[in-house]
Amino acid sequence: MMRRRVLHIISGLDTGGAEMMLYKILAYSENYDVDYLVISIRKPGPIATKIRDLGFEVQTLNIGASFWNVCISLPLLISKTIRFRPDVIQGWMYHGNLFAMISAFFFPKKVMLFWNVRQSLYDIKKEKLFTRLTIWICKIFSKMPARILYNSILSAQQHEKYGFFSNQRMIIFNGFEIEKFKRSQQTKVSIKRELNVNTKYIVGHIGRFHPKKDHKTMFLVAKKLLEELNDVTFIFVGRDILPSNRVLAGYMDDSHMGETVKLLGERTDIERILTAMDVLVSTSGWGEGFSNVIGEAMSAGVLCVATNVGDSKNIIGETGAIVRPHSIDQISMEVAKILHLSDEQRLTRGKEARRRIIEYYSIEKITKKYLTLYQVEEM
Repeated sequence: MMRRRVLHIISGLDTGGAEMMLYKILAYSENYDVDYLVISIRKPGPIATKIRDLGFEVQTLNIGASFWNVCISLPLLISKTIRFRPDVIQGWMYHGNLFAMISAFFFPKKVMLFWNVRQSLYDIKKEKLFTRLTIWICKIFSKMPARILYNSILSAQQHEKYGFFSNQRMIIFNGFEIEKFKRSQQTKVSIKRELNVNTKYIVGHIGRFHPKKDHKTMFLVAKKLLEELNDVTFIFVGRDILPSNRVLAGYMDDSHMGETVKLLGERTDIERILTAMDVLVSTSGWGEGFSNVIGEAMSAGVLCVATNVGDSKNIIGETGAIVRPHSIDQISMEVAKILHLSDEQRLTRGKEARRRIIEYYSIEKITKKYLTLYQVEEM
């Protein structure tokens, strides 16, 4: 078979779960006979640089938020597709899926089209108006792709309930670079020194500033735990998670947390940050498909407490705790239980969490599933 040419069309390339998953698939394709082109609908962010560093081309449509911008960008999209001559077009996220469909429709030869849905769909009314319209259009044309890939079973069920064609369903979970996440006492000491943390325990929360991440609940959990425990620091990581964020600053002022809470913003060293944590908490209220943060934390042997959103329950299994969304008392109780374990007990359970990721969610296994779907051969 000739070398396969795969075009990936994605909404944007800021730091996020879908963007990192695309990057990892490209990074772990070195032993496969494949060429890639990545087209970012919006202005590309930091993941574009990482993809270019792998040696793959990234192009952008630089589309703004207006309908007019979308219309005038379509000829550019089609011309880029024709020049690349793909065998496979893979969309990522709702807008990427829509543009992938348009690209495949106008491409002059038959091409394999795949969509990749990366979130759950609890209530479409919680989505922005343009996103709602995009989801509705994708529903209407959901017979067109050869497969609709979902990274969680719940996401597939919810989209099919909304009206997506069920015969196209294929589940491919997220994959993780296990060897990048190794617990190290030396790294933990280094991180604590860097962040000026003097407490024994660190509880972490990783996620961009967005209502669905429910930072308010996490701050209330921190306030409640600090009433009971005096040897714990809370660190928050993610885009716009900064002291200058007025909403978060208000949460901190209301709770009188002071130095017990660290707002670190977006970090490029998540592997190091995770190794310093004793517990990772995910408070998402909706919208999660398959949480990368939970998988990465488990890869690092960190115990997780997560809301029952998306496939978090299936990912964690018996290694951590699943709680109701917005349940401050329940989340606090489960975090406290983990902190009250002995160091040896936490370490043992952390090893079980890591083994679970190795068994089911290694990036090598997940990449092979994608490339088998694309009919790409190993070299």
